[in-house]
Amino acid sequence: MREIYRDQRDALVAAVRRRLGDHLSVDPPDQGMHLVASTRRGLSDVTIERAAREHDVIVRAMSRLYIEAPLRSSLMLGCSGYPRQVTAPTIVRLAQAFER
Repeated sequence: MREIYRDQRDALVAAVRRRLGDHLSVDPPDQGMHLVASTRRGLSDVTIERAAREHDVIVRAMSRLYIEAPLRSSLMLGCSGYPRQVTAPTIVRLAQAFER
């Protein structure tokens, strides 16, 4: 399973960097089923979350989770549970949310 998750994570990281590198920065985690992508240029993660949902993509705005630490605009992206071949088309739809 670790190999499958790593493959899915690597596909997601590559797609995000290729298609959304101007909008998001992402460092792949060593393990896990999610990764965090930080927004660039002061973009609102809450606004992006809402726009992504309109394109049938679910991402989570991380800024809602901050209690005391300085707020950072970032998105939680799932990188497991989906076949690798759906990653690129999903990132294309997510990119459309940034184009709004």
